[in-house]
Amino acid sequence: MPVIVVTRLRLRDPALMDESFTDAVAAIEQAVKSEGNLGADAHADVNNAWWSVSAWRERRLMQAYVDSEPHLGINAPLRPPFSVSPYIFLALTSCRGPEPV
Repeated sequence: MPVIVVTRLRLRDPALMDESFTDAVAAIEQAVKSEGNLGADAHADVNNAWWSVSAWRERRLMQAYVDSEPHLGINAPLRPPFSVSPYIFLALTSCRGPEPV
């Protein structure tokens, strides 16, 4: 079942914006090359937050991406600079649109 993942990561220190941008680009490049990826993108907003969205054919394929490099290496050191962040998973069960999982 296809899954859409939406994240919001608020950067605590704006001085880390350039480093965060570089890491976001690397994670997106990895995602779009990963098995099962249907699309990925990220945007920074004016409140020092990063929004990302990715779509996957299956949740296990998304998890394989999360558990591999460079995402795995990017994610761990960036945790402290970001405040608590929500992750939203939506499963596409029909053509009607996503349903929360």
